[in-house]
Amino acid sequence: MVKYISPFVFGLFVDVPPLVIEGIAMILIAVLGVDLALTVSGLTELVKKMEEMGAGFDRRMGSFLSGYRGEETVYYREMGRIQKLTTER
Repeated sequence: MVKYISPFVFGLFVDVPPLVIEGIAMILIAVLGVDLALTVSGLTELVKKMEEMGAGFDRRMGSFLSGYRGEETVYYREMGRIQKLTTER
């Protein structure tokens, strides 16, 4: 495969002036830079959204657990009262 593809590819660049090849390389480097900048920007936005979602989750779980702990306290208080009533008799 290399025996057939390699001469064809090298033959393409024999007649092209070096300045044109450098120009194409510069254009490709610019495209790569734009792609990298957009990728970093998108990832930064994603991290911000994930942090906001995590903070919202923490708030919701905190409010849920505070309500649950309140119910748990009532449960143990009532169980203590019932146990005290049953041991007094």
